[in-house]
Amino acid sequence: WATYDDDMQVIIDKIGQAHMIPTIHRETMNFISSQLRVIAAGLTIGAFNKDLLLPDHEFAFSSIVNHDITKTELSLKDALLFLKKELNEIHSDKSSWHLVTYHGRGLGWLKNLVNRINNYLPNEHRILKPLPPNIM
Repeated sequence: WATYDDDMQVIIDKIGQAHMIPTIHRETMNFISSQLRVIAAGLTIGAFNKDLLLPDHEFAFSSIVNHDITKTELSLKDALLFLKKELNEIHSDKSSWHLVTYHGRGLGWLKNLVNRINNYLPNEHRILKPLPPNIM
């Protein structure tokens, strides 16, 4: 999922969230997390559900997303529909996780299934206002 060098390391917290932190901070992070409840550390890349990684929304904005991840570039209209959580289909027959992008920038994640898509944009980030008619 991520492309990184030896300067970065993945740590898994007590609730199964995977975080990227600089390697030089690993010992400090281990000590702090043994003493305190850590709410956020480094870049959250996702959570493990059994053996599957569910990517975190903030990871979509990162520059360390692996180049092999399926990316779906959206038009302005489709990007706004994605951000409203009203996008119903994408033009891909690849059933997998997709990093949704607009002008090459990550917007979020969706899971393309054979007959539908699941939009993983957090509800608190969605656009509630109606879109202008000239865009639709």
